[in-house]
Amino acid sequence: MNNGSRVLLSAIVSFCMSSGVVAATSGTKDLSVSVGAVNTLVLTDAGATMSDINSAGLSRVAVCYLKLNNNSSTGFKITLSSAKSGKLVRFVSGAYSDTSKTGNWVNYYVSLVGVSGILGTSEPSLPLDESLSANQEVLFSNSVERATVDKVYSVNVSTTAKSDLFQGTFRDTITATIADI
Repeated sequence: MNNGSRVLLSAIVSFCMSSGVVAATSGTKDLSVSVGAVNTLVLTDAGATMSDINSAGLSRVAVCYLKLNNNSSTGFKITLSSAKSGKLVRFVSGAYSDTSKTGNWVNYYVSLVGVSGILGTSEPSLPLDESLSANQEVLFSNSVERATVDKVYSVNVSTTAKSDLFQGTFRDTITATIADI
């Protein structure tokens, strides 16, 4: 090595030491990633054909499906409610009939049945032939281990036969909601 090379090497070493650049044997980097909240319920029609309930009841007919996605670490709840308090009510000329007449309504009952998908909690006790005269609330909060992804439940409806019904179409609206706990 000649004197010019030594001076250049000495200058580089001096610069590196004076500028705080020192070779290390390890290093660290903190990683941070954000995961947004997911809390969705998609209700789809099951395309069920309901039979004449005047002569034969319905037995757990799938009327719709609920697809659930939730990533709350404390779980979530599903609430099922009925616009007509768990009654199918005769619907004539765009209006519901008077429910004081027993021929204008029939009680029905709902069941919730798991179909597919990933449930991030242990399976709670699901409604089985329960009335919607009051809201049905299902808590998904036991042993939450992971997010619930595309978990599908069918909402099934049952009635007893009611031979004293008036003719016509009988209706109600079921509403399903999801909320974090």
